[in-house]
Amino acid sequence: MTREHNLQAEPTDGLGLVGDPAEGALAGDALSKEAIPEAANADVLAIRLLPVLMHRMNNATQLLSNLHAMGQYVGKSDWLSSHAVDLKDCSEDIHELGYLLAVLASANGADLLLERREARGLQSMVSAVIDAVRRDGGRMNAPARALPNQSPGVLGGWELPWAFGTLLYASTLGQLVTEEDPPSYDWQLLQEEEAWVLVSSKVPRDQFGSLRSKIESRLPQTQLDVCTEGWSWRMPAAWLRA
Repeated sequence: MTREHNLQAEPTDGLGLVGDPAEGALAGDALSKEAIPEAANADVLAIRLLPVLMHRMNNATQLLSNLHAMGQYVGKSDWLSSHAVDLKDCSEDIHELGYLLAVLASANGADLLLERREARGLQSMVSAVIDAVRRDGGRMNAPARALPNQSPGVLGGWELPWAFGTLLYASTLGQLVTEEDPPSYDWQLLQEEEAWVLVSSKVPRDQFGSLRSKIESRLPQTQLDVCTEGWSWRMPAAWLRA
């Protein structure tokens, strides 16, 4: 969930935030996609999502800092109530950031998710992946319709959103990115009688390599199929609720 807060009503109480996460990404991103290690212990998703999450946290921190400054120096009695919506949005963004960081940490051996479960886990993950792809100079389409909610009893709570995001982002690896003709990555989630199926027409250069075995070991109830036309990932129907 990303929001742009346009709060620069006047110079005395403006709450301007930092720029777009994709700005200057092609020229200034120190870690290129080609530099990402493909080794089994390399969590590509965490490597690429952390800059996105840091950008969002910077936005939230700047908003709160400026609200605090307004309360101290502006002297308006209604300064907080006039920005109640911004505080609400900021709170939701930080809540989502904490969830995504817990998913990434849990995927790397630190069980920070504990008993926390988020029905909208897939929505949060896909939004972050779309931002990460934009940082790389590409375009990933948003889902055509609202994604289903995650059922609360799915494994440890982090495996499904982690695998979902990892597969989507891994599809973009090895694709040529240019400023003149940025690639577009299309995908969709299909509902069948006994399964949900995530499909994409983009196949990475290494056809997922060691990622396949990692997903199969963490989510043995799922099935990943890769061919020259694309890939599909099947998961039990009970895992998601439309």
